[in-house]
Amino acid sequence: PETTPKQNLSKKENVNEAENDSCNNYKPDENGVYDSVEEMPTYPGGMAELMRFVYKNFKYPKEVEELGIQSRIMCTLVINEDGSISDIKVVRSVHPLYDAEFVRVVEAMPKWNPGKHNGKPVKVKYTIPMTMCFRN
Repeated sequence: PETTPKQNLSKKENVNEAENDSCNNYKPDENGVYDSVEEMPTYPGGMAELMRFVYKNFKYPKEVEELGIQSRIMCTLVINEDGSISDIKVVRSVHPLYDAEFVRVVEAMPKWNPGKHNGKPVKVKYTIPMTMCFRN
């Protein structure tokens, strides 16, 4: 059976309502920070450039390098509405000296392209992993 344009419009409105409901999963925490948004923050030049920046600027602490520790470190941070970085936290530690150096490098990053929700820049939590290996 054929449907009238009014019936099609009604069905279309229901689809949009369902789509809008799924967007409601994007909710900030009590500090206004989102875990996920429609448009996630990006590092200028992309992920490859981010990793280049980290590896280029990371100075391996000699005291720890001698221990031969090789592992993966992770930190979370907040990319603010203006692309600046705040609230850096190491969530997977390798060694206190490595952790401090990783935080120093993250603090030195240029501003990111901020994440957006409903077309507006918002604060977004982001995780950066780094595998620790030695340069011989």
